[in-house]
Amino acid sequence: MDTPLTNHSCRRCLLLLFVFNSLVIWSQVELRGKVVTPNHQGVDFAEIDLLKDSTFVKQALSDTSGVFSIVVRKGKYDMQVRQWGKLLKDTTLLLEHNVNIGNIFIDPTQMLHEVVVEGKKRVFEQKVDRLVFNVENDRFSKGLNGLEVLARTPRLEVSPDGALQMIGKGNVVVMINGRILHMPEEEIAARLRSLQAEDIARIEVIPLPPAKYSAEGNSGFINIVLKKDPSLGLQGTVNGSAFDNEQTSVLGGVNLNYRSKKFEMMTGLNYNGIKGINDDNATYDFANSTIQSDEHRLFNLGMYSFNSILQYQLTSKIDVGATIDYSLWKTTGTNTCHSSYFNKITGTMDSTINTLSSDRAPIHDFALSAYCDYTIDTLGKKVSLTYNHSSNINPSSSDLTSTIDNTSRQYEEGLSTYGRNFYLINSAMADVTLPYKWADVETGLSFVGINNNSNVTLYDVTGGEKEIDASGTNTFKYNENTSAAYLSANRNLNKRWTMKAGLRYEYTHVTGYSPTTGLRTTSSYGKLFPTVFVLYNPNDKNSISLSYARRIERPSFYDLNPFRYYSTVNSYASGNAYLLPQLSNNIEIDYSLNNKLNINLWDYQLLKAIDYVSQFNSQNVESTTAQNLYNMNKIGIYANYTLDLFNWWNLFCDGTLYYCESKSYRPELQAVNQYGYGSSASIRSDFVMNKQKTLLGEISYNQFFPSIDGMTDTRAFAFLSASLRYSMLNDNLKFAIHASDILRQNFNNTERRYATYVFINKLNFHARDVFVSVTYSFGNKRVASVYRESKNKALERAGK
Repeated sequence: MDTPLTNHSCRRCLLLLFVFNSLVIWSQVELRGKVVTPNHQGVDFAEIDLLKDSTFVKQALSDTSGVFSIVVRKGKYDMQVRQWGKLLKDTTLLLEHNVNIGNIFIDPTQMLHEVVVEGKKRVFEQKVDRLVFNVENDRFSKGLNGLEVLARTPRLEVSPDGALQMIGKGNVVVMINGRILHMPEEEIAARLRSLQAEDIARIEVIPLPPAKYSAEGNSGFINIVLKKDPSLGLQGTVNGSAFDNEQTSVLGGVNLNYRSKKFEMMTGLNYNGIKGINDDNATYDFANSTIQSDEHRLFNLGMYSFNSILQYQLTSKIDVGATIDYSLWKTTGTNTCHSSYFNKITGTMDSTINTLSSDRAPIHDFALSAYCDYTIDTLGKKVSLTYNHSSNINPSSSDLTSTIDNTSRQYEEGLSTYGRNFYLINSAMADVTLPYKWADVETGLSFVGINNNSNVTLYDVTGGEKEIDASGTNTFKYNENTSAAYLSANRNLNKRWTMKAGLRYEYTHVTGYSPTTGLRTTSSYGKLFPTVFVLYNPNDKNSISLSYARRIERPSFYDLNPFRYYSTVNSYASGNAYLLPQLSNNIEIDYSLNNKLNINLWDYQLLKAIDYVSQFNSQNVESTTAQNLYNMNKIGIYANYTLDLFNWWNLFCDGTLYYCESKSYRPELQAVNQYGYGSSASIRSDFVMNKQKTLLGEISYNQFFPSIDGMTDTRAFAFLSASLRYSMLNDNLKFAIHASDILRQNFNNTERRYATYVFINKLNFHARDVFVSVTYSFGNKRVASVYRESKNKALERAGK
């Protein structure tokens, strides 16, 4: 059991951190230059290596203009310039002070073979703490939007509604240019759809985030890095799309990017009008009885969103900026549910309940982030200050009427619920980047304050008159304050070995209070979260990496809230104010061969896992409550392979296999331990269909085999998808059509076992659809988008 640190201990940790940052900086110099051809054209992706006594010291890559920069200790070095592994230049330098050596001229005949042959450009690369998908080198990504590109990325899965998952992890935190998108899942999907593959340089898959980022959640991170260009002017896109899955949905958006010498702006307006159908069949099989419910839900989600990012260069050393995000959600839904109670002993139906319900929820989301970046010197030392503010107002209402028919009589009962959920998050971060001669160091402090106030009023409307039901009426106030400090260092030990290690400390104080019931909870805990990454490159074709991270997942606001949410008069769900955070340990080993074959071995240990448990009283009233239920250990392997059959035809295959053990440590909840395997496999074929490379096609098949995950046993399912993309007017106008779940195999069938019953659930979310889209780009196509990291990780918990 972890013992909370005292305030004195916290102060000592912070003092040691500041003392480290104030150590005397050893003498360093900066080497700058530009790799060019004889006609002064910049050479990108040139490798500039510095060696001392034949020992590798440091490396840099030239950018699209050929410019590079390296910070090292004073001394005498051999400088070697390579491209695609070929040595182009070798010279000796004496570095006693900062120096710009100007242009380094390269004979283009030496680099012609490597530049012209597309197959030499790497599509996938293994780095010390991440897998890199070089989208700009993938000719088959042309014409895709950002969400579709992510679906092509190793280890990532994209659901039909745009939700992202990482194999071996939970959900995904999305960053663009290293800056977290602090918005709800549906809005992130809309933002990603507005991006084009032609704007993306690479996608970085980060299964275990380093110490710089919050230790919150079992989420993997993905970082979408956009192409950089100094071009000035205005650029924009207009996109519209529609898809039909027995209901027709419409989406659209406008995005504008403007760049001047000192000012940058990105503004977007998006609309999502999504309609859908869910059919949910649930069976509770007891020894002497069976309860079965069939629910049919129609929903309509309307979302209007505005986002703007402003960035201004005050001086050559100071950048300031702000981001603003606002979204208005209008959600409505209607449910019909038929429940039957069957007596196995008598072979008769005891009763049936038919329920008609509707719900409404206008939601307002607002987020503001302001920042200031101060570059201390030309060696790369930098201080970043960030402030985040976010709020969510979620008033909701629902009405349900149940007709109950038992052996003696038929009658009606009704319930109405009115609630309001409001949360406010304020956070501040200070990050320092220190490129010392012996390592690149990052350190920083942060504070996150969360306030959540919720209330709900339950009315009994049986007989046509509303009467307050005290058992379902409540007010809940929740406050959480988390202070954190971190230290991280990245060092190239030599040309073959790279190591990155970090330590993060987080101290959390939590209070929960319900004035209605008098329930009050208080807890405090401080924990250390280490991260370690090691990369070994024995040669240019092989790489091996090892990663470890400890993480924490705090309960969501919904899980903590003890309110009752009724689906029928005999069934409700509620949170649990006494929930504890989940802790996890993660180990991964990655191997890459020639950037074609990638193998990932992983082990994931989860302690005090939170799950929802259903229990029944003597009147067959179902109560589902969040509980810390079990400990889990999963060990697995994931592999992918890329095969270029021809210049116009590519195959990508991947698969995963794991073993899972989940053991309940709460015998009173009667959950049955689960042991078993899980696996999946997929194959994707991409092809170019004309010489102009303006017509591209894709077909893919995904198969998920029976799997155990946590306390849930999932049955097999699959889906077949295909798409066509066409571009014209110099790629300014793009059309696409995509068909999902063509064979209608995508159903979610699960089973959970308890000591007294088995729960079987069959969910059909009508995944088969046809999606069509059109995108038009205008203005200066070379103007890049600008994004800023808010680091507002706490906002994700509000949407769980």
